[in-house]
Amino acid sequence: MWEFGRAAVGGKGGSGSALKQAWMMVRASAISSSAGLWAGEVRVLGGQGWSGSLSGGGLLPLNGISDNKGSRQERMRLGRGIGSGKGKTAGRGHKGQKARSGCKPRLGFEGGQTPLRLRIPKRGFTNNLGHSYQPVNLNTIADLVSKGRIDPSQLITIKTLKDAGAVGKKMLDGMKLLGRGAEEFKLPIHIEVSRVSERAKAAIEAAGGSVRRVHYNQLGLKALLDPEWFNKKGRLLPKPARPPLKVRPKVDGTGSLPAPVTPPESVPSAQEPTVLA
Repeated sequence: MWEFGRAAVGGKGGSGSALKQAWMMVRASAISSSAGLWAGEVRVLGGQGWSGSLSGGGLLPLNGISDNKGSRQERMRLGRGIGSGKGKTAGRGHKGQKARSGCKPRLGFEGGQTPLRLRIPKRGFTNNLGHSYQPVNLNTIADLVSKGRIDPSQLITIKTLKDAGAVGKKMLDGMKLLGRGAEEFKLPIHIEVSRVSERAKAAIEAAGGSVRRVHYNQLGLKALLDPEWFNKKGRLLPKPARPPLKVRPKVDGTGSLPAPVTPPESVPSAQEPTVLA
C-alpha cells in the first residue's frame, strides 16, 4: 500500500497526476535486490514532491532501476591533460616505433636483433619425404576377431581395421602390420595393409593366410575410409593412384577403390617354356 504524503497531493490538480504516475509503476516483487533496490523502502523518482514506501511488495518506477555498482565502467579517455593520467603521450611512452600509429611489428620481431628462434641451437631434422603409419599388431587383430568385430572369412582391409577400432581416428599415411602375438596367431586371414614386418608376414603365411602391401595416397585413403563424403559433395570416387618409382619396390600393388571385400585370387605361376629337340 502506497502512503502518499501531503506534499504528494500538492493541491487540487496534484492528486490526479500523482495517482496516474503511481499506476504506471511496475511490481517491485518482480525485480530482485541485485538491481539496486531494497525491500524495506523505495524512493519513487517519478513525481515532484512526493514519495512512496514499500514494505512487503508494491510498485516502483522504471526510472528508479539502476545497474549494480561496478557493472558499467567508463572507457579510458586518452590525451585529455596531464591530470587524467593518460595525457600528452597517451601511455605510449617517448618516441620510437610503437609510439607511432600503424605500428604492427610481426610476431617474434625484436627490433632488428637476432630473434630467439634463431639464437636457439637446432637439434635433429624433419624428413619431409618420410611417411608415418599407424601400427597394428597381430594380437589386436586376433582379439577383434574373437569379439566378432572382424570377419576372418572376408578380406581385411585398412577400412575394416579402422571401422573395427584397431586404430584411432587419426590416419596418417596408412597402416603397418607388426608381429606382436605372432607365436599364438593361428588365423588364416587375408589382409591388405600399407606395410608389414617380416615377423608378422611369416606368422600369417604359416597359418595359411596371405598379406598384400597396397599403396594409397592421401586422397585415396580418404576415399577408402570415408566414401560417403564424396557422395555428399556430389563427386565421383577418385581413381587409385599408382605408387611412385621409389615406393614401388616396397609395395605389391595399388589399392582398390572402393574397399574390396573378397580375398584376391591367387595368381598362377608361369610355366617354364618347353624346349623342343
